[in-house]
Amino acid sequence: MTEIDIAGLAKEQVLAALYNHAAAVGRGSLHPRNEETANSDVARTLWRTHGELDGQSWRRWRRIKHIRFDYVHGRLLKVVFRGSSVDVTGFDRRYGPGAAGRVIARLRSGGSSDESAR
Repeated sequence: MTEIDIAGLAKEQVLAALYNHAAAVGRGSLHPRNEETANSDVARTLWRTHGELDGQSWRRWRRIKHIRFDYVHGRLLKVVFRGSSVDVTGFDRRYGPGAAGRVIARLRSGGSSDESAR
């Protein structure tokens, strides 16, 4: 398991950068939104609509343990956000060892989440 610390970065920004780096898989290339790039605003919407939550309800409040993104608009992500870290094991398996680390390092150095390294 490969966990990367994302403390100090907005989760939406990290999600957008990983999404922009990811490629469509199989029939995912036919998805009508596949060619779009994501910015933080788009990622905020993806966060609410595409993430799979794992947690338990307690008095109408939801305590979230983690949020997972497998495929988004046909692109393979396979990342799990937990607190201030992200598990990128599946992402790196698909795009090569250290791929997610390079994407996040580019964000930390002032790069944009809009940059695609595909």
